[in-house]
Amino acid sequence: MKIEVNHLAVEISVTTPRIQRSDDLQIRVVFTNQSSNEMVLNALFLDFGTILLSVRKSDTTSVPMGPPPMPPIDDGKTGRITLQPGQSATFKYRGVNLFGRELPHGSYQLRFAYENQESANTDAREWKGLIQSDWLAFDIVRTAGPVNQSGSKL
Repeated sequence: MKIEVNHLAVEISVTTPRIQRSDDLQIRVVFTNQSSNEMVLNALFLDFGTILLSVRKSDTTSVPMGPPPMPPIDDGKTGRITLQPGQSATFKYRGVNLFGRELPHGSYQLRFAYENQESANTDAREWKGLIQSDWLAFDIVRTAGPVNQSGSKL
């Protein structure tokens, strides 16, 4: 799924949509500067999937995430990435770091949300806005044998 807000394109994908254990879940998020100018991305919290991702069962029941880490204090400089026009930054999130326990088999959905409205950075190049994906599906299946990316038994 690709979204663009204020010249920042974000592509969110569940790279393992069919898994045997919630620990095996993998999500990839790619931020790309679509403008013709340098852009500063506040990446201070972009390593914290438990803050940026919401997970629910297919019946819309919320799934609790593991505890978020203690977020750093935003000094306006730390955690900034300067993206040249067309340049990208990739972040990956893994189920083993998101959930405090193994999830039961079933169908799930996740949503990514990133917001940078107010920060200590006064740099006019810093991207501001809200990016929120639609719900993306993934399944946890219990099988006797290994499962490949397409969900077929090997």
